[in-house]
Amino acid sequence: KWGPFLSALGLGLSIQSNILLMYLALPLLGILVYSRKNLDRYGLLLFGGVLLVSLLSMFLAEVKFGFQTVKGLLSMAASHSETESSRGILGQFFLYVSLLVKSLSGSLFPKNIELSVAVILSTILFTLLTLKQRRLTPEIFVLIYLLSFTPIFFKTADNIPHLFVGLTPALFILLSMTITKIWKTAFKIAAGALLILIAYSNTAVIFKENGKGQTLFSTQKSMTITNEKALIDKTYESREPFSINNVTAPLYINITWTYLYKWYGEKKYGFLPTYVGKGQEGQADALEHKTVRENLHFLVIEPLWGVPTRYKDEIMIEEDARTSLVEETEFGEL
Repeated sequence: KWGPFLSALGLGLSIQSNILLMYLALPLLGILVYSRKNLDRYGLLLFGGVLLVSLLSMFLAEVKFGFQTVKGLLSMAASHSETESSRGILGQFFLYVSLLVKSLSGSLFPKNIELSVAVILSTILFTLLTLKQRRLTPEIFVLIYLLSFTPIFFKTADNIPHLFVGLTPALFILLSMTITKIWKTAFKIAAGALLILIAYSNTAVIFKENGKGQTLFSTQKSMTITNEKALIDKTYESREPFSINNVTAPLYINITWTYLYKWYGEKKYGFLPTYVGKGQEGQADALEHKTVRENLHFLVIEPLWGVPTRYKDEIMIEEDARTSLVEETEFGEL
């Protein structure tokens, strides 16, 4: 009853919030085709009407500004990076599959991708083989959810691999459904063994990797609390007032170091440094901002994933013009 209305409203609001979410129309179209026998003309008209109304303001804005968003999307779809062109369609597909498997195996069997692949394929195959009716069952819905990211990742899988993290819940929901069905048969031992194996595999990796911070989707692997605290201790070493500047990713956002210095540095050493980088207007919290550096001054450089090196070079040139380098210390990549 409410399916056409809610699905159309959800799709429309998703596209309004982020135009790239228009790829959700493809899995939704698949759902409509799959369950077409349960749809009547009223449902289709309701779906189309609600979708049109929810996108009306966006359509009017496009008309007013000359369809700039549409032109941008067409340009992005037609463009190909050098690596993308060298791979070809088949290579891009295999990249997508490999990144998908790597992402899902990180929470299944992190140290055994082959076993993860076997479990993932078996789960999907078991779901398809146990379908008895041509209707949208919870299993089919979750399976579509698991594969729904394919359109956007097939185009940009190597640029935004961290977004695969959203698929892990879908896999485990589908896997839990499969294990439940197996448990209800004569193969309870197999179901229990699989649960124990998954739990053991993840627990072992947690104990081994926990000290390294986030390693699956991290873009700054050295930004661990251990390295950050060691860096802060270094800046307080002389117990003298000091100032800091930094090169951060995202660029010019000092909130991480504001938090760390107030949570750890101030409580341990009793005072805070001043900050001489770009202003932090609009930030929830900030260190005291000054334009003049203290006699003791530090430049903190984060691992610059995604930030062009020219910004680091510009800040270092500015620092070289106002200070003299005495010492360099590394904490991982910090």
